[in-house]
Amino acid sequence: MSPFSIVLGKVISAVIRILFFVVAGMPIMALSFVAGGLSWSSLFYFVLTIILLSVLSGSIGIFCSALCRKSITAVILSFAFYFVIYFLTFVPMILRMLWSKAERAGESMLFLLINPFVFFEEFFMQIMTGESIFGTAGSNFSKKEVGFITYHLSQGKAWLFLSAACIFALSVLFMMAAAWKINPMHSSGGSMKRSSKAAKRAN
Repeated sequence: MSPFSIVLGKVISAVIRILFFVVAGMPIMALSFVAGGLSWSSLFYFVLTIILLSVLSGSIGIFCSALCRKSITAVILSFAFYFVIYFLTFVPMILRMLWSKAERAGESMLFLLINPFVFFEEFFMQIMTGESIFGTAGSNFSKKEVGFITYHLSQGKAWLFLSAACIFALSVLFMMAAAWKINPMHSSGGSMKRSSKAAKRAN
């Protein structure tokens, strides 16, 4: 098996474990969706978002496990990645607003495309109101405040799909990095180079 297939199998197993909890709570979710006036397609898209976010969590966990020898170290490192993705992606927007001395985030909000919390919020805004949390009528931001690119991405469902693509690409990047780390050919090649250097020094 290739290293990437091993990593992919680990991520799929993590996603399946999460789906067990989703399936167990499906009757309650179905009741809340139907009673709340949402369609069955919204419930289906909700399950897809859960799968996407679980793929991201699984890929981060596998990557941290590939980097660290101890489980507790891998858990701490994974929380560090979560902190960067969930919280530090807001930093460019905050700095931009402080620097401009006005409530103008500009294109710095594009960093939020990889933020799962913003993606989830955008998903519920779209299925419940049909509007985006950025730049559309009835939101807290105008075209001038969020920037040209961010405003036009927020029209319709463009932001939602682009954010899903960015999160999926980030997940694949973590999986590829984990596969590169556990590659036995890469490890053996590095050990052979170190042993050859040591032999040259000994001679």
